[in-house]
Amino acid sequence: MGISKYRILYPKTRTASQILGSFKNQGIQSAQEHALDGGGNYAEYISDLKEPSLYTVKAILILDNDGDRLFAKYYDDTYPSVKEQKAFEKNIFNKTHRTDSEIALLEGLTVVYKSSIDLYFYVIGSSYENELMLMAVLNCLFDSLSQMLRKNVEKRALLENMEGLFLAVDEIVDGGVILESDPQQVVHRVALRGEDVPLTEQTVSQVYLFSLHPPSGFEFFWNFPN
Repeated sequence: MGISKYRILYPKTRTASQILGSFKNQGIQSAQEHALDGGGNYAEYISDLKEPSLYTVKAILILDNDGDRLFAKYYDDTYPSVKEQKAFEKNIFNKTHRTDSEIALLEGLTVVYKSSIDLYFYVIGSSYENELMLMAVLNCLFDSLSQMLRKNVEKRALLENMEGLFLAVDEIVDGGVILESDPQQVVHRVALRGEDVPLTEQTVSQVYLFSLHPPSGFEFFWNFPN
């Protein structure tokens, strides 16, 4: 949706609320609600419309049934510190782990999620992001792991196959940009990359060292079963 298109449709004398009504009649997604709170004019409303962006995903999270982090990858600086990230994760878990819905709006973000036994999967985007795009990423990740773990998508199996999880996430999303939504393709590429680096005690050690010195924006916590 280009901003210039709407600059020629409505005179500047019309209020934001009037424009919003017109947009809804045309089936056009509205701008953020806070732009309407003060009954701002057309120019203010138009400035809040967002240009399309390839950077769809802000974060991918996997938590256990206590809300503790098993995997987290953030693609921007919405939550720049580990403390802020963990507070957000605890909040998101508290708001979603007892609900049956699949979509939530939290802290100005769109969250899509699903659970499996003792795992909770989350894909996060901006408040104006298309939920179907985020859900496609979530389903691709879950279905890919389901195939890789032979439908045993639970905490112990995931912890024993973290290398596959790393590779799968990298195949699906890169820097917040969606690369792949077909789980068959993801599993195939992960298998090819896995052949280059056999899963031995040496590669497990490499993953452990990777977790001690992750790249910027990547956080990983080891949670060994009792």
